[in-house]
Amino acid sequence: MGREGQKELLAYGCFMIRECIVLANSDGRLSRSTSEEKKMAEGLGRYITAGTGKEMIRLFEGARIHIEGNVNPKIVFFDISLKLCNIFSASQRKTGKTIRVH
Repeated sequence: MGREGQKELLAYGCFMIRECIVLANSDGRLSRSTSEEKKMAEGLGRYITAGTGKEMIRLFEGARIHIEGNVNPKIVFFDISLKLCNIFSASQRKTGKTIRVH
């Protein structure tokens, strides 16, 4: 995947985080997602709060800037994965919700 594809992936990640927050905190009229995206966002929305979503969006936007600046994408995505683990584990400690991967 080239740099433009990587930036699009990060932008899509920001979009999905927004959808998670919108669907968790409203009746869904503000949602701009397809039915499949809505289903995924509803599932993830149980684990993404407004606070963690804000952190994640900042993380993804920062990564987009780094990729535009010609930073090695492998390092950028590895850094994102570590930081996302920290965000989810901190959220899990606060809420007591366990994330299960099927």
